[in-house]
Amino acid sequence: MNVTEIRSVLDKKEFRRFGEYIRSPYFNSEPRFIRLFEILDAAKEEMTREQIAESFFGNSSAVKELRFRKLISEFMKLFKAYLSQSEYDLSELTKRKMELQWLRKKKDIDGFFKLGIDTNNYIKNTFEKDEEYYLELIQIFSKIYEFRNSNLDEPENDFCFVINDYLDMYFLSMKLFLFQRMESLEYSVEFDITELKTFEKSIYEYISDHKEELKSRHPEIYLRYISILLNKSGFENALYEEYIDVLSKTEASMNINDYGLLLTLLNTISKFMNSGQRNLESKVLEVAEILYEKKLVDKKGLGYVDLKIIIEAAIGIKKFDWALEYMRKVKDHIKYENPRNAYDMLSAKILFFKSDFKTARLLLSSITIDDYIFYCEAKLIECRIAFIESDHESVLQISETVKKYLKSHKEIGAHFIQAYNIFADIIKRLSEMILKHHKKSDYEFMLLSLEKEVNTLDKPCYAHRWIIGQIEKMKAGN
Repeated sequence: MNVTEIRSVLDKKEFRRFGEYIRSPYFNSEPRFIRLFEILDAAKEEMTREQIAESFFGNSSAVKELRFRKLISEFMKLFKAYLSQSEYDLSELTKRKMELQWLRKKKDIDGFFKLGIDTNNYIKNTFEKDEEYYLELIQIFSKIYEFRNSNLDEPENDFCFVINDYLDMYFLSMKLFLFQRMESLEYSVEFDITELKTFEKSIYEYISDHKEELKSRHPEIYLRYISILLNKSGFENALYEEYIDVLSKTEASMNINDYGLLLTLLNTISKFMNSGQRNLESKVLEVAEILYEKKLVDKKGLGYVDLKIIIEAAIGIKKFDWALEYMRKVKDHIKYENPRNAYDMLSAKILFFKSDFKTARLLLSSITIDDYIFYCEAKLIECRIAFIESDHESVLQISETVKKYLKSHKEIGAHFIQAYNIFADIIKRLSEMILKHHKKSDYEFMLLSLEKEVNTLDKPCYAHRWIIGQIEKMKAGN
């Protein structure tokens, strides 16, 4: 970052606070920095270095002079100090840690212990229980322990046992998080993680042996464990029910990340659905309702991909009105760069399956297609409408357009590329069969062969069931 970008990276409130910081004698004693800030403040648009130099020195050539470069360098150091101060002001825990450091330096033992214990309570009451939560508690108690003599008369009250307990939970929480991340990479980009999951066996044995204790005291750790088992099992309903049961029975006073845990469950179910496992749509809708009923959508929003999973599940069991109502309820809480695009795209998809092609196309036409998710989704919905309306020339053109786009965009996940490409290939072959007017026997043989291929797919395919439905209609002569 350089001085010309300061106005663009700060909003109006932040820029005004930076001005207050610059003018405070506590942070700045240089009038030249105040003058430079006022030049930036007075500008109606972003200034170049030449314009800044001319405003400050009266000569734009000064931008090449050593004193100008020194001025800008020192001003930017002050700006970075302001950013650090802003973050410090927002972090209560950082303030407490710095105060603890000061109390220790001054050898204020009573003040140190009092603030240390109070900070322990602050973390427990403020932080959601995750790996960071346990790490912060370890750090606080380690600082206290370093400053406190062991009491050999009451060894059971020694802080080493407290630290040991939090360290165990931190280790479990962090390792389970990393296992989930590794398995996600294995699934998304086919990365071999076999040799990387160190301590896996001993961790699972420990959790199994301490199951009831973890459920009651550390449910977020147990739920991560269940999520991994669910992922490995190919989806067992008993594990799903246990997950929901543990989550619902967790006391409201226990500050766990139920939002993140529900989204993890949602995406795990989605993985199995994408792999061809049926009859899980109702589970997705159940998770979606819990998210809304707990007011988690209102508080934290709902990402486009997560919302897409929910809506596609509702479409799969023909809950079109439920899907449109859910879209209405979450419309103002969609987390995406352009939430209106997301709303229009998913609404168009629902209307497509309701056979309201006119309204669906109207919504698709209003979408600004500026990223791969919207581009591919919009094109593939257009492709399906064209197929239904027997516009097979358009089907061939659109399917090729999508394949070329996928090939040229390396940032797209391997899972999506594979699913979209398989669909584009299949629908192209179906349209070519119709356009080439094969003999009836050849046509029927080709159709049966493709049907067998589609039914035995072991890789994800976009709109897999829709494709099967179209093949069935073609076999029936419709």
